[in-house]
Amino acid sequence: MGDVKSEATVDMTKRLQGVLGMLSSQFVLGLAAATVADYDPDTKTGNKTVHDIILGLHILLAVGILVIAIQLLVRAKKSVPKQFAVSVVGLIAVLASIGFGIARMAVDSEWYTFGMGTGFVVAISVYGAMLGNIQLHRIPEEQDS
Repeated sequence: MGDVKSEATVDMTKRLQGVLGMLSSQFVLGLAAATVADYDPDTKTGNKTVHDIILGLHILLAVGILVIAIQLLVRAKKSVPKQFAVSVVGLIAVLASIGFGIARMAVDSEWYTFGMGTGFVVAISVYGAMLGNIQLHRIPEEQDS
């Protein structure tokens, strides 16, 4: 039977890999929303339907990323305490990005888009570092001979 710490490490690894994939998808969706699916409600230029679909997916993915960021914070505190402070930084980056995204929808300023993208890049860096650190310090389990 596996040791509790190694099971927690495997769980953290899977969640980190998942959130990194989601953050990568989020970046691509954000890029699509800001460029190819751009819609200007004042001039009614662009494809509103495509824009709304991409924006909806972008928002849903942000909610999923937030949920996993919170789960990572809780799991790190319980089973990988050395990673707790790092997971706090990741959660703050995700929250800041979501805040910038809400502000971007309320106020038409590309600075909020920049802030949102920067926050997600910081989150990718933080969670990538966490994953690398966990993989680096993981003790290989003994194989049955």
